Amino acid sequence: ALLKDAVNAFKARAQLATEALGGKGYKIVNLNFNTNGYPQPYMRPQMMMKGASMDAESVTPDVEAGTSKVTMTADGVVEVLLQ
Repeated sequence: ALLKDAVNAFKARAQLATEALGGKGYKIVNLNFNTNGYPQPYMRPQMMMKGASMDAESVTPDVEAGTSKVTMTADGVVEVLLQ
């Protein structure tokens, strides 16, 4: 859903810029997606040592409840078609 929202926001701004410049349309030249706050898996050092040992039983990571704020941005370059 975040990806679709970022793309729609980018397209809306590209359309506004096209209209402000008096263009007939635009072409996307480059588009980048950036995320911030995506939770990364974390293994405690004790767990990594257990996982590295060949004799260790299978390791189950500890999971705790919580919330994370995740953001996504889209930035890029558009070519405004003037004719």
